[in-house]
Amino acid sequence: MKTHCTIVTLILGGLALTASAEPRLAMREGAHAFEQGLFTNAVAAFDTAAQEAPSAGLDPGVARFNRGVALFRDKQWEPAHDTFLSAEKTADLNLQGMALYNAGVTRLHQVAEALNEGNGTNLEAHLNQAIDHFDRSLLIRPDQPNVRLNLEHALAQRAALHRAIVELQSSIQRADQLIIAHEFTQAHSLLTNANQRLAPILKLGRPEAKTFEQYLKRTGQIVQILEGSTNNPPAISQ
Repeated sequence: MKTHCTIVTLILGGLALTASAEPRLAMREGAHAFEQGLFTNAVAAFDTAAQEAPSAGLDPGVARFNRGVALFRDKQWEPAHDTFLSAEKTADLNLQGMALYNAGVTRLHQVAEALNEGNGTNLEAHLNQAIDHFDRSLLIRPDQPNVRLNLEHALAQRAALHRAIVELQSSIQRADQLIIAHEFTQAHSLLTNANQRLAPILKLGRPEAKTFEQYLKRTGQIVQILEGSTNNPPAISQ
């Protein structure tokens, strides 16, 4: 399975909300903190703006959206994702589409991080959610090339992951058959070749990966023993 940089463009929007006194002040404070790179302060300010918006007769979706952007820039992926989904709950269709897109982008960043760290716990779930978010965003805003580009990227990643899983399972089954037949050299050769191709997925902690690595180690040890006995025949007794 090949891994590569995720092609993403995060939408940064809504920082120029015009509102009544308190929400407007909080939004300005959040925008200023964001521009200064003080993302924790920006999150707090946008949170305040979101809470105060309904009492001022305003849609809190914009403030929630900006809160998600600040969390994203602070690499707090999970709360950023959840905040973008909360921003989707608005009557503004354009904002709905942008929020879903950013939620998908966030999931793709989590996928990239998981691949780099070798952590496959939520990899498939995050890919599936990213695809769902992009699909829903396109239903609302169909003429968005960035959304379509990232959807295609997520679909390609999921397809590559599934192909790698199938090859991993197939390699284990074939090696198992060869081991039962005492064809240890062939089994080890098969696993060694597959190991080079499947290196990324073997790092993800899947149950099949542990079985694969055990088979590779076991067959390697047996092959060494067999080669040793061939290279060192017993001496002829007098």
